[in-house]
Amino acid sequence: MEYDEDGNVIAGILGGTYWGWMHLDILWVDEKYRKMGIGSKLLKAAEEEAVCRGCHSVHVDTMSWQAPEFYKKHGYRIIGELENIPNGNKKYHLVKEL
Repeated sequence: MEYDEDGNVIAGILGGTYWGWMHLDILWVDEKYRKMGIGSKLLKAAEEEAVCRGCHSVHVDTMSWQAPEFYKKHGYRIIGELENIPNGNKKYHLVKEL
């Protein structure tokens, strides 16, 4: 979690590890604090924790209007996509080897 100077939550990440993999469920940064490196910092910390837990890879899914470019910038690659979910959009499945 990341907090502002008043103690309000401005970002967070949630995931889990199993069978040598980490799955990212949620990575969220308040709109006012985006493009400041907070999401990158949280993602790096989660990946480091996954390595400590013996994970070899990470998987995540994201919608076309969310963060596919963010994950690709951090070394993730698209392994699949679902069309029209919802109509006119895509859901991407991405992985990264640690």
